[in-house]
Parts: sequence; C-alpha cells; structure tokens
Amino acid sequence: LEEERSRLQALQVMAREAQMRALRYQLQPHFLFNTLNAISTLVLDNQPRIATQMIARLADLLRRTLESPDTHQVSLKEEIAVTKEYLALEKVRFGPRLTVTYAIDPATQEAQVPRFLLQPLVENAIRHGIAKRPDGGNLVLRSEAINGRLRVKIENDGAEDDDPVLRDRKSTRLNSSHITI
Repeated sequence: LEEERSRLQALQVMAREAQMRALRYQLQPHFLFNTLNAISTLVLDNQPRIATQMIARLADLLRRTLESPDTHQVSLKEEIAVTKEYLALEKVRFGPRLTVTYAIDPATQEAQVPRFLLQPLVENAIRHGIAKRPDGGNLVLRSEAINGRLRVKIENDGAEDDDPVLRDRKSTRLNSSHITI
C-alpha cells in the first residue's frame, strides 16, 4: 500500500511537470505566423529598422520561453515582463489600434505565479476581442491582493459582434478574465 502511494505521488508530480511544460510551449503558432507576416510586411514597406526591432523582440520572447525548463513558478513582476515583451510585438502589429494599461498593485509584484500564465490569456483577449474591432481597443492588466490571495484580471473591449446585451452595460469593459491564486 505504501509503495502504491509513493508511485501515485510520483505520477502526480510528473503530471504537474508535464502540464507546466505544455503551458510553457503554448505560444500559439498563429501568433508566430502573424508576427513573421508583420515583419515581412515591414521589410516590404522598407521599414528595416522596425522589422529588426521586432525580430529582436521575438527572439527575446522565444528565448524566455525556452530558458529554465525546470522553473515552474516566477514572480508576478517577471511574468508581467514577459507579457510586456509579447505586447510590444502586438503593439507593432496593431499600432494605435492597441492600447495597453497596467494597473498592478505594487504589493503583488513578488507573488509567485505559474510561468507563462498571462500570455495565453492576453493573446486570447487580443485575438477574440481587439483584433475583431476595426478601431481596435483597450487591454487592461490588473492585479490586487484580496484576503491574502492574488487576483489577476485581464480586460478588453470585446468584439463588436458581441451580444448586444453585453454592449449596453454601463461598463465599457465587455470581456474580462481573472485568476485568483
């Protein structure tokens, strides 16, 4: 019985590590293709300086994705830094159509979070909300401490084809994802 418990515990650890690895490699292929297409367009539009900056940012983001494969948790501050690298690429792609605001409570910056927690959520907010709006939109990243727990919230304006009931609400934020850790 004790041997079986040990085996089960080892399998649970392995499953958790596999989940964390999968999360780390979750940079969506469409993000990479869109970024490479944006770089290609910049080259064709004779904007090599901006194209070079995007290549460097993409390389930094990919490097961070692959470094420290055994690190499963990082500080919120580190996670936001990686997310800012991702958003810098998206900002070049969307230009003035993407506005990003950070409302990060300084008391939450050292909180430990799963590595690459924010990037997929931010990517979804852009892909399913802001990218569908002809005039773009706003993305807000918030963090706060509530009863000793960390709450991270990502808000966007939503897609223009969202349900009219949602659009008629008093709040301008139509879509919101939050995680409490």
